[in-house]
Amino acid sequence: MSETDFPAESFSSGATADETPLEMALRLALEDGAYRKAFYQELLRTPLVVITAVGEDVDHEHRAAEPDEEFGIVLFGEGVVPVFSARERIFDEGGGTDTRGVRSMTMDGRALLEATRGNTLLLNPYSAHTITLAPPDVERLLDGSALSSAPQLWAVKPGESIAIRIPAVPPAAVVDGMSQFFRRRAAVRRAYLVWAKSPTEGEAFHLLIGVEAEGESAGLLRESIATIMPLLEAGENASFHMMNEGSNPTLADFLRDHIEPFYERGND
Repeated sequence: MSETDFPAESFSSGATADETPLEMALRLALEDGAYRKAFYQELLRTPLVVITAVGEDVDHEHRAAEPDEEFGIVLFGEGVVPVFSARERIFDEGGGTDTRGVRSMTMDGRALLEATRGNTLLLNPYSAHTITLAPPDVERLLDGSALSSAPQLWAVKPGESIAIRIPAVPPAAVVDGMSQFFRRRAAVRRAYLVWAKSPTEGEAFHLLIGVEAEGESAGLLRESIATIMPLLEAGENASFHMMNEGSNPTLADFLRDHIEPFYERGND
């Protein structure tokens, strides 16, 4: 499926009663990378909800932020900003939608990204579908480069022979962004990064990330793809190898034996 622009009404008409157009766009982007550009567009034009600090706006539990208004936003550890597509999403994981006593504000998506520049954003952290936007992702959204020509993903086929190079200088945006993502996924033990070339994919070397994780990997793979796409430069390619599945044991053994992991649980 090729990447396509979708008008706002296409999500409004397709969203179910239980999801907003932004939530539908996110779900589709996680299922199919071709929808990620449409998700970015929806994110920039959609009002987003943030939790405000205690003592803010004592007369209202929830309202829209005024232009140029200054207020405190509740942060997770390491300055991560929890952001929600709707106020009801604040307590998704807790088994209810009673948000009484929680103070929040709504901001235009683009305005929120500009106001929180330098922070990592975590959209709908307690919901089934969530995504992390690291500072480089936010910058690409604001300058429009995330909406331009798209990077590509390629697949490592079972048993395929590939050429590998160890990067002298690993791409910082990919390492930082993927490390933040893996840190929030308890199943991920280690992750490795190399340049790889497949004889079926032409002469260019592409990024390959080997992920050593416990349990079922289909969901983790989808989320990893959605996370790395905005971290790649236009025209760059990348692939993931889920090392626990045994589809290419020689590659998995090589990564473990010869490559220093850029992420390892417990070492960060």
